[in-house]
Amino acid sequence: MNYTQKSTTHKSEISKQLDKNLEKIHESIDTFQKEGSGWQNDYTDHWLLKIYRYKPLAASSYIPTPSKFIGKRAILNIKNRLDNKCFLWNILAFLHLPKNHVNLVCVQTR
Repeated sequence: MNYTQKSTTHKSEISKQLDKNLEKIHESIDTFQKEGSGWQNDYTDHWLLKIYRYKPLAASSYIPTPSKFIGKRAILNIKNRLDNKCFLWNILAFLHLPKNHVNLVCVQTR
């Protein structure tokens, strides 16, 4: 039986998510037995629950463009070392593409 991980972003959802997962496990066991496996589940003596802190991806500061993409002229990567608005600067650069020094924030603010 294979199960995928589930994300729960608020502690009030944990109980509901656990109930759903247990129901899925019981359904899988029932299906397995009905298909003629000959197996019988008398009890389960161990459950393993792993909980990890969720850190969603967010905008951050400038990351240099990988060298294999630099010469392709297909990617905008604005150098914005003063703020975390890299997505905004890239959208502005796309909408108002300057002729020279596309990668600098000062060009985008003119």
